[in-house]
Amino acid sequence: MAFTRHTSKDVAGYNKVLLELCWNREGNYLGMISSDRSVKVGQLDKSGTFQNVHNIPTTTTMTQLCWNPVDDSRIGMCGEDKYVELWDVRASKASMKLPTSANNISIGWSPCGTFMAVGNKSDLVTVFDLRTGSVLRKKKFNYEVNDIVWTANPNYLLAATGGDGAGYLDILSLLNPTDPEAALTDINNIHISSAASNSSSTSNTSSAAGELSLLQRVTAHVDNCISLRIDPACRRLAVGGLDRTVSFWDLEDMVCLHTTPVESEVRGMTYSGDGQYLAVVGVDTNIYICDTSSAEAVSKVVCRHKVSSASWHPQTNLNLLAVALEDRSPAPQYLRFLAFPTA
Repeated sequence: MAFTRHTSKDVAGYNKVLLELCWNREGNYLGMISSDRSVKVGQLDKSGTFQNVHNIPTTTTMTQLCWNPVDDSRIGMCGEDKYVELWDVRASKASMKLPTSANNISIGWSPCGTFMAVGNKSDLVTVFDLRTGSVLRKKKFNYEVNDIVWTANPNYLLAATGGDGAGYLDILSLLNPTDPEAALTDINNIHISSAASNSSSTSNTSSAAGELSLLQRVTAHVDNCISLRIDPACRRLAVGGLDRTVSFWDLEDMVCLHTTPVESEVRGMTYSGDGQYLAVVGVDTNIYICDTSSAEAVSKVVCRHKVSSASWHPQTNLNLLAVALEDRSPAPQYLRFLAFPTA
């Protein structure tokens, strides 16, 4: 695919720096964290028209957002005010507001839509049961936790961590095994790439809040791991690090398939709708497109401005990349759409 032959459009109306953005599952809503202490929601209709439909006011600057994987109109967000907020984009107030212990930097919604995982600057990961608003599991780490992501099986989480001069991939479980040693040796049988256990509760979880189980810590990079993304088929994991590489992992066997070097420290990543390509956001002004099968960085998209976040549209027939610009002078337009050829 010729990514250099793309069209670029700066979207009017977004005149404040955008810090993060993400499409929902269907691709009809785009959530955007704005530096003006709001979360904006844009709607892309079937005719291709994009317009802002909701502004969610916040008391602080949010740091990350995520969409409910089973309800396309519900969005979750976390920020520096020690709260997690859940909104329906059609509502005028939050449907739920959950207190946490420190400023939050990462958030993830379980595939069953029942649990919410949040990581904060104190390296504490907390899992909430959204049916009750209570804490289900939590774990305090003595090393850096930069990102968290749910697997297809809602009993398991992955965390991008760092420390001791290396980057790690931590495998976490909501289950409380009766034999922790057996759980550690049985890591290849947990089926984290399978949605077969995609239920909202399990017989092995207790009613009282307990600790997340650390099943395994895998050395993944030679510097801190920063970003995690699972492909649309829930079969492969991309891990981005400060060592200017992206590693691709098979979630069935938890083995590294290959690594791809890029020209910048990795800031964020997003898979194409078919999972064939991965767009990598660095700390420079470029977006690096990697072929997930060949392990090649097949293209470099020059944006001429620093990029804070990017999100690939989930529909395979619409090869559209939404880009949040961090530095856009003199024209204050911070949302850009890149349309690539579909064949």
